[in-house]
This record gives sequence, structure tokens and C-alpha cells, in this order.
Amino acid sequence: MSVTLEDVAKRANLNIGSVSRILNGKGTGYSDQTRQRVFDTANELGYRPNMLARALQTGRTNTIALCVPFTGNYSPYLGYLYHCLQAPSTQYHYQLITEIIPEPTAEPLKKPQLMNWPVDGIICSYIADSSVNYLQSLVKRGCPIVHVQQSHMASLEHYTNIDYVLIDLYSGAQQAIKHLLESGCHRIAFVGQQYIYEEDIRARAYRELMSAAGKQPEHVVTEGGTRICGYEGLKAYIQSHGCPDGIFCPNDEFAIGCYLAMQEMGIQVPNDTLLVGFDGLENARLFSCPISSVVIPVEKMCALAWEMLVERIENPSLPSRQIQLETSLEVRASSKRDNP
Repeated sequence: MSVTLEDVAKRANLNIGSVSRILNGKGTGYSDQTRQRVFDTANELGYRPNMLARALQTGRTNTIALCVPFTGNYSPYLGYLYHCLQAPSTQYHYQLITEIIPEPTAEPLKKPQLMNWPVDGIICSYIADSSVNYLQSLVKRGCPIVHVQQSHMASLEHYTNIDYVLIDLYSGAQQAIKHLLESGCHRIAFVGQQYIYEEDIRARAYRELMSAAGKQPEHVVTEGGTRICGYEGLKAYIQSHGCPDGIFCPNDEFAIGCYLAMQEMGIQVPNDTLLVGFDGLENARLFSCPISSVVIPVEKMCALAWEMLVERIENPSLPSRQIQLETSLEVRASSKRDNP
């Protein structure tokens, strides 16, 4: 026999209304001790709410969708980002489901699977403009949405139910390039795929600062976005063009791959070449020569995304909002030539 809300109320010695409000995350007027007693009692009895009945009664599912792209390769940065986006769901008493957005293809994309079960809001990350039609039906119906670490999408900019938590990637790249220039580098190379070099705002910052410094940009082309791609791309580039005395990577995985390639080729970092990555991953610290990196405040970014989403769910008439966070350059041994 299933456990009912009435059973929990009797065991906790509270009325049904109080227990219902607490379990639904509305018990702000109750002490922490009382709320904890209700949660402990519900867990002890094995109470599971009827989600369909609750949705019909309240008009909400207490479910948030996390929409992320399919990249084809594991990314430590994206893994950490998704972890930080998932963590606050318990604090806000929401269930979290994940919707993987397919890569853009010539075939029309099917409607999101999450349309089969309505959600109260959506957090998106790294959704390409070419894939945005995948979310159009949700946007048009007014579902609250927060985009993380990406700018306004032209096809959605007139909707007011979308908020943005952005990272100033341009300024972060500027910090890295200025640091390499001020450290005496003459040949500074950018590592990344062709489309990254042409479209990414970090690549634009690199090209503009190199031009302003009167220096020739150099592009180390990679086949993909992984560590091994950075490793293979830089090895091939050095064999054809020699080794630059400064290298800037738009992610730490590239930087680690480049470091390993140079180590294998007998090129010393930082004595021969300075190296800077981007993201601020812990992995980049673990080498005998820790790799400098532009640090993205991921935890703060994700916390703000949840805060903005919950505010919009409670107050749908809010105007569209945008918060931009700054990066910080963490200079480590890989870009200090005076390092012993």
C-alpha cells in the first residue's frame, strides 16, 4: 500500500497543509528543524509524491530541463559545467532532466523530447544558432529560459522570457595575449579548429591584439577540440613552421596537449615557449610545470543561472535580463620565464 501525504503528516505531528507546503518547497515560514522533520519522515516512510496529480493541481511539474549539445567527445570543462548546473537543483527542490541537442544536420530536427513532459524552465548551454529551432516551440510558449555562457541568439532576441549569464571571453583572451606580449613573445600562435579561429570571440581578440602589436598571427589548426587534437596539431605545425615562442589555447585541454607535444619534442616550457590556456581546469595545475590559464567563474555562473531562472518562474513578467561575469588570468609556471 502506497504511503500518502496524510501518513507523513500524522507521523510528523503536523497538518497536511503544512507538510504539503514544505515538501513542495513553499515552507519558508517554518523552522529548519520542522522542515527537516518533514523530509526525514517522508524518507523514512518512503513517501513519493504523485507528480502527475501535483502538476495538474499546481500547473507546475517541479522539473527543470538542462539542454546541452552533443559534442562527440568528452570535455572536462563541459563535465564540470554540467556538474555545477546540476548541483543547485536539490537546493531549489527541482528535479532535473537532461536533453541532448543533436549536432546541426541537413535533416530537420525533431521536436525536443522534453515536450513529452512539460518543464517549468530550461537552462541551455552552448546551443548553436543553427540548432536553435530545436527549442523554438518551447520559447514561443513562454517557457522561462536561461542561456549560460553565450550571447543573444538573433532568432530569439525579441523574446522576453530568456535571460543570459555571460562570460567576458574577449577580455579574458586579451589578458592572456597581453601577458604573452609583455613577457617578450614575438611569435604567438592560436590553437584551434578552423571554425573556432574564424568565429570564436577569443580568436577575434587574439587577431586584433596581434595586429595592434604589429605581429603576424599564426594559427595551429586542429582537427577537433580534444587534448590529442592539440597535441597532434602543434606537433605538425612545429615540424613545418618551427616552434612559436608563445602559445595561446582557447581551452585547457588544448594547452595540455600542446604541453605534452613540446615535452616530447624536447621544447622546454617556459624557457623556450610560453603557454597559456583557458577555462581554469584543475587538471592544468597537475604538471611539473603548471599551465597558466584564464579562469572562468563556473560555480558563480551556474548559481546565478539558477537564481535567475527561479525568479522568472515566480515572476514571468520580468524583462529579459543579462549578467556578464569577468574572467581572471592565473599566471603559473608555464608563462614565467624566470621559473627555475
